[in-house]
Amino acid sequence: MSYLRRYLAQGMTDPLEGPSVLQLGGSDPTQMDLACRAVMDLTKNSYCDYTALNLNCGCPSPKVAGKGCFGAALIDDPILVINVVEAMHEGSDQTLSITAKCHIGTDSG
Repeated sequence: MSYLRRYLAQGMTDPLEGPSVLQLGGSDPTQMDLACRAVMDLTKNSYCDYTALNLNCGCPSPKVAGKGCFGAALIDDPILVINVVEAMHEGSDQTLSITAKCHIGTDSG
C-alpha cells in the first residue's frame, strides 16, 4: 500500500495547476471498481487529489494490447468498455468524471 500511496501522491497538485487525471488500464469491471474505490479512499485521506479518472483504450503496444483485452484491444469490445466505465463511475462514488483514451480504431475493425 505504501507504493500505491507514493504513486498516487504524484496526483497532488496545487489548485492553481488545474485538473489532474489518473489513467487506469484494465478490462475487469470488478477490479476497476475496486481500483477506483482505492483511489477515492486515498483521496479522502489526502494522499492524492485527482479530478477525473481515465480508462486506457488507446495503447496499441503489444505489451499492453497484446495481453488480452487491455489498452487498444478494448476498442474491439464496446460493451465491455461500457461495463468498465460504469464500474469506474460507481467505484469513484459517482463524483469524478470518467473519460476514455482511444484511437480511431484497430487493425481488426
